[in-house]
Parts: sequence; structure tokens; C-alpha cells
Amino acid sequence: MGKFKEKIVLVTGGARGIGFAICEKFIQEEATVIFTDIDSSSGDKANQKLGSSSIFIQQDVCNENEWQDVMLNIKKNHGDLSILVNNAGIASDGSRLEDCSIEEWRRVLSVDLDSVFLGTKYGIQNMKEKGGSIVNISSIMGIVGWPGSGPYNSAKAGVRMITKVAALECAESGYNIRVNSVHPGFTDTPLVKNAFEETIKKGDSLFQSTEEAYAAVEIMQPLGNRLGKPSEIADAVIFLASTNSSFITGTELVVDGGYTAK
Repeated sequence: MGKFKEKIVLVTGGARGIGFAICEKFIQEEATVIFTDIDSSSGDKANQKLGSSSIFIQQDVCNENEWQDVMLNIKKNHGDLSILVNNAGIASDGSRLEDCSIEEWRRVLSVDLDSVFLGTKYGIQNMKEKGGSIVNISSIMGIVGWPGSGPYNSAKAGVRMITKVAALECAESGYNIRVNSVHPGFTDTPLVKNAFEETIKKGDSLFQSTEEAYAAVEIMQPLGNRLGKPSEIADAVIFLASTNSSFITGTELVVDGGYTAK
């Protein structure tokens, strides 16, 4: 029997990249997976690939009313939510802080930080009677800086701290809810590729092409000289969501091939 048989899992930003890999892993462990994405076309395609154990709901994770609607939908049609993975996110446009517009700052923080606040808020409200696990996807960019990525760095650092506060509040309130964060390093996903492309386009990069940027970043990874795989990030999420991590809350699990150990 799978680790998550009869468990209801919600994954935001599940249509591609790390989110899709997370959905796949939970389905392999026999969970019922509800995943959301703002892109309905990509969501429908992902749903077809994932099969009958997945349900796609279009969602703008920055909209509080839509969070309420998604939670009501799950409760009414599928039962009690056991696991929430706040994964949805976007990259910065490559602007350095001195050139970054307030619109760009707010755009990134809205998707990358506000959505995690909303997800954590409604996840706690919906799990507090029966317990559960919340896993927030942050980044190594929430731990170390990266030029041209100020909004993203700031948002992901915020995710790290929201996670710790939520974990302590749940423990203090006697809720059987564990809250942890996963911090991926450079991973081979559309988000990473797009981030490199945006920086190169702006002329703020040392690299002339995405291929050149990938090659340089691969050399920087102590373990294997390669980028991470989405499935490797998903494995960390599965661990934190499972009873194998029953005494772990408020912590960050870094999955970066040793990059931040240097």
C-alpha cells in the first residue's frame, strides 16, 4: 500500500516543473491529488498525463476568494485535506534593485510570498481538526543572495520565515499540523530556464546564451556538476509530508547538491 493511500493532497502550480513532479510522486504513493495552476491549458494537459488519480482546478493563488473556493471544493467533493504543498511561483525579470520597478517587486512578491501566506492560512484552518502537513517550496535564494533577483530572493526568504512561524503557532495551538519548507537549488525546470533567458535579454548577465549559463551553473554544483532534477525535489516533499518526518516541523530541507555548503 502506498504511503498516502486515501489521503487528499493539494499542490499549487502543479502543471509543470517541480509541481508536476510532486504530483507524480504523490500519485505513485496512491494519494488523490488536486493540483491547481493559473494556466488552464497547461493544467488540462498535465491532468491528462497524471491520470485518474488527479483533479485539476484553475486557480489564481494571489486571490483570497479563490483560495476559499478551492478549499470548499475539496471538502465538498473529495473530503478532508491532509497535505498542502505551496509550490506556485515565478522568477524575477532580472532587474537589479536600483532599476527594479515597484510593479515588478509587487508582481513577484504577490505570487511567491502572498500566495504562500494565503495557502498556509487556509491550510491550517482546514486541517486543524484532524491534522496534516504543509510543505512550502522556498529556494536556496531564500538563504543566499543572487544579483538581479532581489524580489525573488526576498519572497523566498519570506516563505522560509512564514513556515517557521506557522509551525510554532500550530504546535502552540495543539494542532497536529507540521509545517516545513523545501529549498531547491538550481533545478532543471522552465522557471530556471526562463530566469536565465530574462537576465540575458536585459544584458545584465555574464553569459551570452542559456546553454552557456547552464554550463557555468553546473560547474558550480559540488555534487555531480549538474542541475537538480524535479523528481529529486519531489522526493524531499514526500519525506516531509509523510509520517517518516513525524518529529520535524519548522525546518528547511535544502536540496541543492551542496551549493550552499560552500
